[in-house]
Amino acid sequence: MLVRSDDLEVPVARSLLAALIIGASLIGCDGGPAGLDGGTIDASVLACTTAADCDDGVFCDGPEMCDPSASGADQRGCVEGTPPCESGMRCEELAEACSDCAEADKDGDGHDAVACGGDDCDDEDPLRFPGNPEFCDLDDRDEDCDPSTLGIDRDGDSFVASECCNVQLDGTRRCGEDCADDSAAVSPDATEVCNGSDEDCDGFIDEGVPHVIFPDDDGDGFGVSEDGMSACTLPPGGGFTFLGGDCDDVTAAINPGASEACDGIDNDCDGATDQGCSCDRNGEARVCGARAPGGGLQTRGGCRSGEQACLDGMWSDCIGDQGPETELCDGVDDDCDGFIDEGVVRRFFLDADNDGFGDARRPTEACTIPLRHVRNRNDCDDDDPARSPSAAETCDGVDDDCDGAVDEATAADCEARLSGSSCVAGDCVVPS
Repeated sequence: MLVRSDDLEVPVARSLLAALIIGASLIGCDGGPAGLDGGTIDASVLACTTAADCDDGVFCDGPEMCDPSASGADQRGCVEGTPPCESGMRCEELAEACSDCAEADKDGDGHDAVACGGDDCDDEDPLRFPGNPEFCDLDDRDEDCDPSTLGIDRDGDSFVASECCNVQLDGTRRCGEDCADDSAAVSPDATEVCNGSDEDCDGFIDEGVPHVIFPDDDGDGFGVSEDGMSACTLPPGGGFTFLGGDCDDVTAAINPGASEACDGIDNDCDGATDQGCSCDRNGEARVCGARAPGGGLQTRGGCRSGEQACLDGMWSDCIGDQGPETELCDGVDDDCDGFIDEGVVRRFFLDADNDGFGDARRPTEACTIPLRHVRNRNDCDDDDPARSPSAAETCDGVDDDCDGAVDEATAADCEARLSGSSCVAGDCVVPS
């Protein structure tokens, strides 16, 4: 990292070291750092340690020195350099040289040297100066002092001949791109055509243009690659193709565009046979469909494994397989879980007196309701149709409505009709 001080770049590490040295050796009477004139210098300014710390990068003002003790030193201890050129000479910053411009145009081409304020890029060569026509020469001479111009475009296609070159300012060599400057149809912008020539100047002939054809004896659009021949168009009458790769030019069904069949033949000419086929031997059979735990034949409940056979390299449909189904009330383990009719069997109760209420002591399990059975089990006497939860309680000493209480309604009625009377075994009794 560089730190800028007094418009100069100073390496940080070197300057920090210098600051420590100067700080240790230059101490003012008041304890602060002392300047060259006896005053106090700015502590934020980093002192130099070598001439490189003072170099401003300018040639013509001479090399700066690091001398903190000199009377002309600045706050960093740098002393200005002495210009390198003698009186009467011209200092050229770019060339970092001193020029004697008493004779500014040494080659007599009418242009002064650049070092003397002119525009001649080579004042030793009278054939090089601005405005001179650029020629295509074998020694790469830059006649017009402009390295970007390479020569005359003879065929007018905007490209200069490839043999015309100039050395650029960075030292690299640049040449034209036209490989045939006597033909406007040939240039880097031209379109390649199939004629045995390099129209686009890329070093390749007829690239990107079909120029190899193959005999196609079976007419499937593919020929044998080994029989290819050079050509840009197909001969009239057929029998040739631009596509090679046919491994059997007698059978039209065998070519790189065909689909592979499971027949022991390389139908698509890819070097492999029957890839994608699922079986090898015709007639081979295997278990398919529902499987028992462990992969064997499935025989649980209503489930059964099926069978499929190998036919021309492909397995047939699975025949005879029966997988798990929804459990039905049919006495069969339809879902193959080891239980029969689970979840679909219900419990019913016998209704012997046909009063719509069943006897809890006589249950029956079935999928559908059996004859003279009901779902409820609330009858307290299934031999007497007069007794059920829907019957009315009477004063008869019996629980007619099956609620566990006897004559509860009729006793209250008896008392209401006869003062002091009560219901006893179905009768209203008046105390004597």
